[in-house]
Amino acid sequence: MTGFLAQDVEAAAESIHYDFSGVVKPQNDHDLYSLRYSDFVVPLVKAVQELAQQNDSLKQQNTAQQNINAGLEQRLAKLEAMMNMQQSTTSNQSQTINISSASIDQNAPNPFNSNTIIRYYLPSQISNAQIVITNADGASVKTITLSNKGAGQVNITAGTLSSGSYFYSLLVDGKKVDTKQMILAK
Repeated sequence: MTGFLAQDVEAAAESIHYDFSGVVKPQNDHDLYSLRYSDFVVPLVKAVQELAQQNDSLKQQNTAQQNINAGLEQRLAKLEAMMNMQQSTTSNQSQTINISSASIDQNAPNPFNSNTIIRYYLPSQISNAQIVITNADGASVKTITLSNKGAGQVNITAGTLSSGSYFYSLLVDGKKVDTKQMILAK
């Protein structure tokens, strides 16, 4: 036969101050301890209900923590991209001196929701120039070739980009002149 020892069940119930009616104590020296297993049903159901509530609460906490972690990962990726862009700009500062007369202005308006204008200046002695737009992760999303020397401008429309933070860099003869940040808020 298998089952619980009635004395163990009695000791467990007493240790948590639970008056369990399922233990039948001997009435005299010839009787034995016994258990009414049907009396186990109510406490077991109650225990399962309590565990289910705790489990639901832990699931909600876990989901909330996962959302927080995802947001922090996105913010960290943006910070890393900005740091990489800053390091790249710093390492190329010696190259920018040679083409210092080329320039790019901050886009206006910034932030923008429909379109924005980027003004630039290119000296006449350059061979080629581009504006490269990258997302916060550093991936190139658009390249605009500039053919006009002197003062010029480029119109960026929101329809070609999704909402977010972008960086745009002026490249002259393969060298980065400057980088600016623009924000698209649709």
